[in-house]
Amino acid sequence: MTKQYEQNFTLNQAALMLDVHRDTIMYWEENELIPPARRNTKNNYRVYNTDEILEIAKIRGISVVDLDAVERQKERKRAERRKKKNEGFNIDF
Repeated sequence: MTKQYEQNFTLNQAALMLDVHRDTIMYWEENELIPPARRNTKNNYRVYNTDEILEIAKIRGISVVDLDAVERQKERKRAERRKKKNEGFNIDF
């Protein structure tokens, strides 16, 4: 089993993969259109693994699930931080 399948994702990350708003997933859950999410025992946040995200997609008829969206978002944020950090070192003479 790959690391991605063992990883837990937040509600926002699941929404990103499914290309829906986080409130949409909450609405589906509250109206029993999808199974209730597991909860993080430390903070009670909703958590999903890849299989659960794919199951939500199947139930709701979502044909395309972008499992790499979270990694791309993380890389984009890292690049923005590096760029911001490097801008502080630009000194014009």
